[in-house]
Amino acid sequence: MPQSCPRRQCPSHAGPDAPAFGYVRVGSYHRKCDGRRVPRFRCRVCQRGFSLQTFAVSYYLKRPELLIPIANAIVACSAHRQTARSLGCAASTVSRQAARIGRHAITFLTRMLAALPDLDEAVVYDHFESFASSQYFPLGLGTAYLHDSRLLLSVDLAPHRRTGKMSPRQKARRDQLEKSYGKPSPRAYEQALTETLDRLIPKVPKNRNLRLVTDDHAQYATAVARHPHSERIEHRRYANPPRGPKGSPRSEEALARDRAMATVDHAHQFLRHSLSHQRRETIAFARRHNSLAEQLITHGVWLNYVKARRENRPQEGTRAMHAGLTDEPWSWERIFARRLQPFEVDLPPTWQRVYCRRLPFPSHLEVKPHALKNAF
Repeated sequence: MPQSCPRRQCPSHAGPDAPAFGYVRVGSYHRKCDGRRVPRFRCRVCQRGFSLQTFAVSYYLKRPELLIPIANAIVACSAHRQTARSLGCAASTVSRQAARIGRHAITFLTRMLAALPDLDEAVVYDHFESFASSQYFPLGLGTAYLHDSRLLLSVDLAPHRRTGKMSPRQKARRDQLEKSYGKPSPRAYEQALTETLDRLIPKVPKNRNLRLVTDDHAQYATAVARHPHSERIEHRRYANPPRGPKGSPRSEEALARDRAMATVDHAHQFLRHSLSHQRRETIAFARRHNSLAEQLITHGVWLNYVKARRENRPQEGTRAMHAGLTDEPWSWERIFARRLQPFEVDLPPTWQRVYCRRLPFPSHLEVKPHALKNAF
């Protein structure tokens, strides 16, 4: 049964403890997709109607039975067209439901971080490099993991210029695109880490410091030094030393770096393995930065709550269990048990833009914002 009015303008929207909340049953209707009977209600305060479906993740879906299969396909390295062929639906259906799953994952991850106990573990941070539309539009995804439990804490975006070896023709093309669509901020990595630190510092007890482990990227050190709470951050930097051919012995510096950064290195390797558009030398690639962020956060929720920390030892539990968030592994059905609204949680500014699909994507491809009449 409903616990509050779903409309934010209503005084009884405050939650189940709102003294003014009350409702009246006003019949029901049958869903055309599956014939299930859905009860209707009317709020006693605002006199507006709503149904039980208003609080479901599958609201407005014509094919609600596809939600969980699509979520499983996203983390199983299936591209949208491959998933559509397997499920017998249109590729656009998969894309729209994948975006819905991503929005739910954003609010879910925000609630997870709010429920997380005090941070006692070190946080390992590094950027996962990808691109959307073409390699002229690269995107760094700053990922923060707990060192021991391997829990994904945060994802922040750092769009930057294309770097690396380029021919004169490619450099000219990059300059032309930057004139048309703008040049990314040269401090993107610093800004991304700053947003992550803003999110994590409040979770650290006042008598302790945040232990941050990164590589020796110059902008990481700048972000820590310029942060208002820099005195509460213990920053350990590990250089990326030169390495020989594959299989050659590693130096002491390389071994120290690999041991310290193993959590994030393994997570990034698994991302390349699990998401089709993140594989090396593949014809699959993301079309929009927004979709990149949505799918990576979806993968993070699955990694934290559904997947066992070790495939061969499922009895060890999930990352969320090791972090003290749950007592048992979750399923997609439990994750999708209730619709999570963005105004119910304190979404960070970057995640708000991802949720509403309003990232400033510098491309000719249009991104339709999530601004439906009853979307919120």
